[in-house]
Amino acid sequence: MTVIRPPGRLRRSEDESLSGREGNVAVTSDGKLSRMFLKSDSCGKHAWLAHVAAHEAGHATAALVLGFEFVEVQIPREHVARANLADAGIVVAGGVQMQGLPDTWVPGREEDALSYFAAGSRSELMLLGDNLASGLKGDLDQWLLGIGRPSGMPMEESRPVEKRAFQRVEALLVEHRPALRRIARGLYAPLLPGAKISALGPDEPLVLSYDELRRLFEGVSVV
Repeated sequence: MTVIRPPGRLRRSEDESLSGREGNVAVTSDGKLSRMFLKSDSCGKHAWLAHVAAHEAGHATAALVLGFEFVEVQIPREHVARANLADAGIVVAGGVQMQGLPDTWVPGREEDALSYFAAGSRSELMLLGDNLASGLKGDLDQWLLGIGRPSGMPMEESRPVEKRAFQRVEALLVEHRPALRRIARGLYAPLLPGAKISALGPDEPLVLSYDELRRLFEGVSVV
């Protein structure tokens, strides 16, 4: 899941901790948005959609490899996400729709689930070289809800768990990098110039089902 909220910054090379994290939209002293990463230069180099697609591709790839069942991946159109952020100050910029809330599928697979949640930002770093920090914050918040620790974990307890999970997901994404790239591209393919089929209305989200993502993972076209 990618969550955008004020205030905060872009984080380049380090992940946020389970004991304290930040968002990625700066605000002026009068509270107005002074810079939104929901614009084409979200990190100065890559489009916003590139970040969200890379992020959700990481989650989808990890879910497929680790055996977590889900329904689909959905990404809102950029102008819709921008409007929601301006109106509400926070927006879910994309997400994997799981079969239930975290407290129904995380228990018993806590470290697998943490690897799944960390895969989004790790995928951004692998494919783009940057990650939007609030995306990881939202993901780790979901993991904490899943383990029944919504207020967080002490650093001395969280660090060993994070280290194992992040090392595992790094290896997983490296092993499946070609599939990761196919899934990321597949998520925004309907908007590419020359796309063969696009029945999307201007406000409709980009959506790929579990079956479509499974085929992309296996190298089969979804067109």
